[in-house]
Amino acid sequence: MKAILLSIKPKYVADILNGKKTIEIRKSMLKCDLPIDVYIYCTKENKKLVYHNLASGGKSYTYGKEFSYHEHDLNGKVVAKFTLRKIEAIDIWQEDLEEKMKLACLSIKEFDDYSKGQVAYAWHIEDLVIFDEPKELSVFKYIRRAKDFECFMCDIYQSGYDCFKQKCSFPLTKAPQSYCFVEVE
Repeated sequence: MKAILLSIKPKYVADILNGKKTIEIRKSMLKCDLPIDVYIYCTKENKKLVYHNLASGGKSYTYGKEFSYHEHDLNGKVVAKFTLRKIEAIDIWQEDLEEKMKLACLSIKEFDDYSKGQVAYAWHIEDLVIFDEPKELSVFKYIRRAKDFECFMCDIYQSGYDCFKQKCSFPLTKAPQSYCFVEVE
């Protein structure tokens, strides 16, 4: 099944997992059919996104505090997925921008600094599923279209056949800078 792997900073992943952030802002428009599953990869940085189990059976997600023995580090892991059904263009002059920025957990200045006055895109986060066990990148297969480059990695090429009309996929070893299309079993 085709899906998207989206890299997000731990600070914003915490807001998503805690239910505060329901819109993710991106500079580029996605070129795919909706709806599509989007997997959230929590990027690595010095400040950690951690969770600990609550007595009530739930979990609490915290960004930037000291890591202790009873908490679990989520940086560098795929921590959740959501269904992307709606993407909308937004810009600094939009009437409901303040409302949209509250849903994105951004100030208008942060949005303007990020978009540099250009149109950006609001990805609406729906049907969020937080994984009990975070997933490693290697679970996902990166999808590349062989027609875009010469592919020397796949079995089709190495067996001597022309693979330029095929899709190639192989396990991820490195997170995407923004997002990439992946194959999920």
